[in-house]
Amino acid sequence: MKDLWYILASVILNVAGQMCIKKGALLKGPLDIIARGLSATAVAIFTSPFIMAGLFLYVVSAFCWIVALSRVELSYAYPILSLGYILIMFLSHWLFHEHLSALRIMGTVGVIVGLFLIFKS
Repeated sequence: MKDLWYILASVILNVAGQMCIKKGALLKGPLDIIARGLSATAVAIFTSPFIMAGLFLYVVSAFCWIVALSRVELSYAYPILSLGYILIMFLSHWLFHEHLSALRIMGTVGVIVGLFLIFKS
């Protein structure tokens, strides 16, 4: 059970990082990676406090993930990352007012059932 906390920490930090990056991207507006706009996009990204916080959270998440993988089987740990899909869906709806369709919700229920089966194995 102790090892599960490393996996969950990685998932939560990853989700928090996604939320920060999304907020930063929304504040910057549409970005391009075409050759003539690449330097302006890089400046926009690397001067955004939200995006930089998100990238930092990714690094910490990766650290927790590596610690988790040193302790548990990858075939057990990796499916638990699906919790991120569930959290992202609800947080995106709540924080960014993104649309939740019935199909997305049904797909999420499928992910939850799959996670339940993995935890029982």
